[in-house]
Amino acid sequence: MRAAILVTSAVALWVAIAIGLQGTSAIAREGGAVELASALVLLAALLLWLARGGGSAAAILIAALAAREFDLDKAPFERGILGTGLYIGAAPFWQKAIGLAVIGLLVWALTRWAQAGMRPFVTALRRGRIWALLLAGGVALAALAKSLDGIARKVAPLGVDLGSRTVEIARLAEESLELVFALSVLWTVALVQRGWRRDGSAPA
Repeated sequence: MRAAILVTSAVALWVAIAIGLQGTSAIAREGGAVELASALVLLAALLLWLARGGGSAAAILIAALAAREFDLDKAPFERGILGTGLYIGAAPFWQKAIGLAVIGLLVWALTRWAQAGMRPFVTALRRGRIWALLLAGGVALAALAKSLDGIARKVAPLGVDLGSRTVEIARLAEESLELVFALSVLWTVALVQRGWRRDGSAPA
């Protein structure tokens, strides 16, 4: 718990300073302070999970979320590894091979987590456990953030031309929601581990 409190406090201070120095561009800018904060929070969640003996499937999923915030799914490749363009285009074979390997690993991790962790999660959600509510709420916010990503491009085929101010607000909302999601993952890890220490249960 102390680690989560420390990271959250540091992030709040970091974001406040960045906004004070850069204004809202600290949030809206690609690769800005808030996006970096989201990536670092997820990295902290991963390290905390591994330090306390958390399961490998969840570790892989958290690592994938952190890597995505660092743009590692796109930067080394001609196209993002989660899109079909990389595999049907003329990208080098090594990029396609790495992309398929990563996707295979993610599918395994999701399947493993669904088998070992889904039932405890659903049970905890029904009982109103804070960690489960945090995770569910965080996932919902992440989905909302994803819907706001590139919203101007998405609505353009419908003949809708969003003004620059609207696009900026959407970008602010997207990055803010992603940071809240990252914090929800961090606090889920901290609360789950507190439960392990209290009841002596092993990681799922």
